Amino acid sequence: MTYNQCFNIGDIITSQSGIALVIKEYIGEGGQGQVYEVESGRKKWALKYYTKGNFATPGHMENLKNLIEIGSPNQTFLWPIDLVQKPGDSSFGYIMPLRPQNFSNLIDYVKRRINPTFYSIITASFNLADSFSKLHAQGLCYRDISLGNVFFDSISGNILICDNDNICYNNSQNGSGIGGTAGFIAPEIVMGKTFPNRNTDLYSLSVLLFHLLFISHPLNGIRESQTECWDPEVEKKIHGSEALFIFDPDNDANRPDPAIHQNAIMFWNLYPNSIKKYFIKSFTEGLFNPENGRVRENEWKSALIELRDSIFYCSHCGSQVFFDPGMIKNSSASMKNCWQCNTPLNIPPRIKIGMNGVTLLNSDTYLYLHHLNPTSFDVTTPIAKVSKHPNLELYGLQNLTEQNWIVLSKDGKTGDVPPQKNALLQDGVIIDFGSVKGEIRFGEN
Repeated sequence: MTYNQCFNIGDIITSQSGIALVIKEYIGEGGQGQVYEVESGRKKWALKYYTKGNFATPGHMENLKNLIEIGSPNQTFLWPIDLVQKPGDSSFGYIMPLRPQNFSNLIDYVKRRINPTFYSIITASFNLADSFSKLHAQGLCYRDISLGNVFFDSISGNILICDNDNICYNNSQNGSGIGGTAGFIAPEIVMGKTFPNRNTDLYSLSVLLFHLLFISHPLNGIRESQTECWDPEVEKKIHGSEALFIFDPDNDANRPDPAIHQNAIMFWNLYPNSIKKYFIKSFTEGLFNPENGRVRENEWKSALIELRDSIFYCSHCGSQVFFDPGMIKNSSASMKNCWQCNTPLNIPPRIKIGMNGVTLLNSDTYLYLHHLNPTSFDVTTPIAKVSKHPNLELYGLQNLTEQNWIVLSKDGKTGDVPPQKNALLQDGVIIDFGSVKGEIRFGEN
């Protein structure tokens, strides 16, 4: 045991429900306590044991018991499973799922230690909005949404949310007085007007999503860069009473400082307006109107799916770029050139299904149940994929459902597309999926 560690490797401790846990490895220590890998038979968990007295309180233990009884909203939360307390010890802890090695902290991403694709980052963003939607639907509030509490797989975009002992019932003051992480705290909490609740979670979620997409803080512009001393009073103004979005369309007094905030400038120019409008709402109307001004989780989910569907590839350098209707309507070269290599972009075929936005049909594109039923938000059940002819330079949309599709070509001819067969990708073709129709478009049509 190293100095001040709560357990020796090999120690055995019994959980409240009677599970004998063997201490296998000391993982590390955070602001609340120590974390260990523990094992029982072939099962492994993480054990978090509080070392700070203000967290090891009867109120916090009661909150943990409630969370264990409620159960996790979905598999992304590393949720408390069982309580643990050493005999005769006033402190306690809990076990939770062990984080796999392929998950990195989001801090590694914003510090550019890892370089995921846009597709992965947008998928992670969707998963965040979806997970917190499920949490809030159970009447719960996270209270500390921030970069440090989320891990993600930089390949798949899958996420894991940790420190779930922060969670309590919406508007509850029970627990350990968690107020949030500086920079992610809603203005009304910064100004001391309220305690954490679902609406303050929505603000923190918007800040987190802004960090993911723009690798910047939405309120830190020239006002921050011109501040000589950042202290609590300054923070109360810039992140509280005088908060001003760096891209506020009606007030340019806090624009990004070109010498410091290059990420904000570059990425704001890169993303389409379809996603930027939600950040504008979040950090203008939503700053001081928490009840009605903030973007809800389902709004983020729809917007992020649409953003992911707009990705295509530069044919010259292979970079992921975004389709925007302005690329067709606007003659600006900056909208039609790759952000990475400045080569003119070739827009691939795309499909518009029902009232959905446009989905770009790249060689690796899948369509999901969401595309036929947007309210399902099901982006894991595939219903179609782009496939290439084995010998010719022809591409089709393969039917992955169990129902026939009906295809109507430009010349008025119709045909069936049975399961596992392909509808040829041609300009103007309409596919009747059964519940909704989609039209394929090429080039600038």
